[in-house]
Amino acid sequence: MGKIDQKKLVGALKQLENAAKAGIKVLNESTDNSLADSIYAEYPLQSVGMIGNLLQKLSDEATMLAAYEGMTEEEIAEKKAVDEAAELEQLQQLNQERLAELTKPAEVVVDVTEELATEQPAGDV
Repeated sequence: MGKIDQKKLVGALKQLENAAKAGIKVLNESTDNSLADSIYAEYPLQSVGMIGNLLQKLSDEATMLAAYEGMTEEEIAEKKAVDEAAELEQLQQLNQERLAELTKPAEVVVDVTEELATEQPAGDV
């Protein structure tokens, strides 16, 4: 193990803690302070993984909602139906390809040399 630089370790931990605190702030702004008194806010460094997961989920949700921005309910329903149908078609195609691979007859290759084919075992009869 190499030399441990205590200043770098402390600095990295402080940066991670500050990033977690910033993440909690964004989550609180987006969720009406639902995490203000949570264990995540109390122990941001120990909760950095969960904070990251929550931020990713929030980002994914925002991306999904942005796809429907400015649409009426009917347009949203139609877009969802089209998207779901396309996804289903893609999954069906993938399943058909996999099924074709699984049901393809196996190739059997027997390599028997002439010696082995004609050789009789010696021994008791």
